[in-house]
Formats: sequence, C-alpha cells, structure tokens
Amino acid sequence: LESLQGLEWHGNILNAAPLSEALAKFEVHRRVRSALKELKGGPCARKGLRSYHNFMWPSPAFRDTCAMRQLLHCSAMGLQTQRRTGLWVHSDWTAIFFAATDFGPQQVRRMAGALVAT
Repeated sequence: LESLQGLEWHGNILNAAPLSEALAKFEVHRRVRSALKELKGGPCARKGLRSYHNFMWPSPAFRDTCAMRQLLHCSAMGLQTQRRTGLWVHSDWTAIFFAATDFGPQQVRRMAGALVAT
C-alpha cells in the first residue's frame, strides 16, 4: 500500500487507501448515486417531468403543474481525498452537479440537503 502512495498514473497522483476505507467510500458513493437516481425520477418519470413539491415553499400539491419540473442531469464525482490527518469522513468531499431549466436556488439547496441527510 505504501509503495503505491504518491505514484503518478496518467498524470494523476495516486492516493492509496486501506481496503476498509476504500469499501466505505464506495458504499457512500453508491448511496449518493442511488439517491440522485431517485431524485431524478428514474424511468417512471413521465415525459421527463416529476413532481418536486417537497423542495418548494410553500409546498404545492403533489401533482400540481407548478411543481412539475424536469431535472436534465444530476451526477456526483467520486469522493476526493485531500492530504489529511485524522479520519477520512471528516476531510473527504464530493461534488454534486444538477442541470435543469427551471429550478430556483432554494430548490437546489434543499435537494442537496436531502442528499446529505441520506
């Protein structure tokens, strides 16, 4: 493990992690991707539209036309590791991307907050 740490691979510096840490990170990434898939609506979203009434204030009815939105794209990068001391859960981070035509900033904040709570 130590022999891999810091090596360069395709222009990137490798950060070797113990197996237990790597497996935990993969589990976090899997859960984030699953939550994003659910947030987007999956294959059941008709015509790409889905009700985002939970992320609006005041909250309209479930199928109200003002709550129907289309989330064009959502994704998360892998967990990024920084040089650190201490536990990885306190210092690693990921970036989440949303692409939509008509979401307000507060809706995006609430959607990101729902992912954090997952």
